[in-house]
Amino acid sequence: RERLKKQAMVRQLQDREIRSKVIVSPTEVENFFQQNPDQFRVKERVRVRSLTIKKSEEARAKGLTDEKAKQQIELLDQRINLYRNFDQVVKDFSEDSHAKQEGPGEWIERGAMIESVDEVIFKTSVGQLTGVVETPIGYHIFRIEAKEPEKVRTFEEVKDQISGYLFQQK
Repeated sequence: RERLKKQAMVRQLQDREIRSKVIVSPTEVENFFQQNPDQFRVKERVRVRSLTIKKSEEARAKGLTDEKAKQQIELLDQRINLYRNFDQVVKDFSEDSHAKQEGPGEWIERGAMIESVDEVIFKTSVGQLTGVVETPIGYHIFRIEAKEPEKVRTFEEVKDQISGYLFQQK
């Protein structure tokens, strides 16, 4: 209770002595937005769901192909193409940490993945599968759930964020 009381008193003191004296004008906010357009740029991104079969420790350490893992993902790829059951195969067989999650996958910005994956997932259409992609970690099949093009957030979307940032700076 004492700690909470002290925190409340500190907040009141800050409000009275600091916040009341620090003013961020709408002009300052707008100028910051105009002068820093790259800070409000959102990269192109895709939402993916993935099936992953990891390479053995030895294959990963030496940068080799893991024939057993490769064969397994190729069989799963055939199963997906035959039965159209990507979600179930991911749930049952994927060694990805997100495999058990329900619903759409995670958003990935262009440049966040290794180049070979980035290239494949950004050129594949929404709703389509990528085919088998090899990485140093293992073998993957990605389904593209959604895509968003690169965009610049509007002033209305970011004005409160900018105002808070400028207030903290002052």
